[in-house]
Amino acid sequence: MKANSMRTGPFPLLVPLFLAFSFPPLFAADRSGKETESALPAGNLVVNGDFEQGDKGWPADAFRRKVASVKREGGNSWLSISGNGGLTQSIKLDPQWAALRVSMRLRVTDVVPGKEGWHDARLAMNFVDAQGEHLDPWPNVFHARGTGDWVKYDRVFKIPANGARLELAPSMFGASGTADFDAIQVTVARMRSGAAADLALPGGAEDLRDSSKAWRQTSATRQRICLNGLWRFLPAGKEPVEQPPPPGRGWGWFKVPGIWPKSADDAQQILLPNGIDDSELRQWEQAWYQRPLSVPAAWSGRKTLFDFTMVQTHARVWIDGREAGEVFFPGGLLDITKLAKPGAAQTLTVLLTARPLEKESNVFMAPQRVIASKAVIERRGLGGGRVIFCQMDVTGRTDADPAALALCSKVIRYLDNARPAVRRPTQWAGDQRTADLVKQLGIAATQTRTVPAAGALLILGAGATIENPLRQRIEEGLDVLALGLSEEEIARALPGAIKLKTEPTVSSTLQRFGVPLLAGISNAELHWRTKLTLAAMREAPEGANQAFQVIQLGRGQVVLCQAAPWMFDFEKKGYLRTTYRRNVFLISRLLHNLGAGDETTSGGPRYLQTPQSGDDPYRYYRW
Repeated sequence: MKANSMRTGPFPLLVPLFLAFSFPPLFAADRSGKETESALPAGNLVVNGDFEQGDKGWPADAFRRKVASVKREGGNSWLSISGNGGLTQSIKLDPQWAALRVSMRLRVTDVVPGKEGWHDARLAMNFVDAQGEHLDPWPNVFHARGTGDWVKYDRVFKIPANGARLELAPSMFGASGTADFDAIQVTVARMRSGAAADLALPGGAEDLRDSSKAWRQTSATRQRICLNGLWRFLPAGKEPVEQPPPPGRGWGWFKVPGIWPKSADDAQQILLPNGIDDSELRQWEQAWYQRPLSVPAAWSGRKTLFDFTMVQTHARVWIDGREAGEVFFPGGLLDITKLAKPGAAQTLTVLLTARPLEKESNVFMAPQRVIASKAVIERRGLGGGRVIFCQMDVTGRTDADPAALALCSKVIRYLDNARPAVRRPTQWAGDQRTADLVKQLGIAATQTRTVPAAGALLILGAGATIENPLRQRIEEGLDVLALGLSEEEIARALPGAIKLKTEPTVSSTLQRFGVPLLAGISNAELHWRTKLTLAAMREAPEGANQAFQVIQLGRGQVVLCQAAPWMFDFEKKGYLRTTYRRNVFLISRLLHNLGAGDETTSGGPRYLQTPQSGDDPYRYYRW
């Protein structure tokens, strides 16, 4: 969909625009101020990080005490630490290095955390100065606990000022357990640049001065041009400002729309001469955005507006150094007609300030317990799309809007041409609870006691009886949705593949939803207003949802959903009505995302509960 655009007409139609860019990660300027791409030192700074040469490069004492050992299997070598401690390797840092990229693979087995938060398996890191003194801040290092298979970690760490050495130590600080480390790499990610140098436009990015390729929409009465893309970007201090900073102040690049600080699954990247890390991003409250502005010559005599779709939380706008106005959260239109020069090359600058309206916010914790906490803006920046409108300065139109009619026509045509998706064969196995759930959801599925064919979908509910284990067929392409299974049932269906432990379990959240399986699902569906005793994942990674896991086996997968609707007795405990509904919705979405089809029988809406007065009035009163 398009969003940053110019248009003409009295009734502008806003359409969101989302554009993605990929950037070469490393650009800097030399000491002369000339903008060039940095030449990075190549190679791994860690000696024998893959442990293919045994203990070479690592302290021998830990091997002599049998705290650590190098193990080999299938042509691969790794470091295994079972005792308490670590192996340190010191890496000398060049003053011209700005940031390091650190990566490794880590596997943990029965790692029990100790009393302190850092008592687990981790790749300990410590930047020190020339005298060996620690330099703040402590890096946010890779760590794990519990039991889990190999996981690859990769992160960029900014080198603190005066950093002379990096002390790197694969370590096991937990109370017990084993940590395996492999493929430890440290490479130079960014070089330091001259203090007053701006970054050149990244390779592959389009020249912002050329607006001929920008997306635009034109009708008989309006025109709009998209301004999304790479903008100049410069962090600002907290003090008030009167004028935008000139070139040569360390301007970098960031995309619009875009937010900072980024979350774990964001692909957005801020490019600055000296690099950036997450700790700095969280401290910024102001930043400058800048780009060339070319208002078409044909717009002379027309009203020109700049549209902010989303501002977090205040934007001041300059054109050629003259202030044009300001816009507050959530956004709006800014008339720039008086400062715009159609046909001329101009510079558009925005100062974005992200500050909460109040210094503190009150958080309700429990009856008679209210805690005051510092108010913060979690997502800062210019979100949504940027749109410039051009309207002919007339009023009182009564004619139909061609652009709106064209849009409606396209939407109707799209819906008319849509074809239903191909649904996969679906079967279910389980007791009467599973049968009732499948029927109530209206899923087109048949009962089975045999292993379905590869490519099919199996709903495996509590009390299921399958003649043969499922693993081979899953590896061939069978998908399984497992609902509320016991330890014995999962061991019978998938011997050795999944390890569960029955214990009281509270609900927890997921961090990532950007996969087709979880389309339409949020953490609201994974929250219970009670504690359940169920068979939870024993080998779930730290912070993972123990009652909801996706296990990939060959070409197929097992979606383990251990909280099932029949576990929520909403008739006796009314406060579980919402939990029950969200859980049913979760299963319905999972089934349809996995390719299950619906029964073709007609009828009214399927309500799994009788509507009550406290429900949605559209259900209770039949509005």
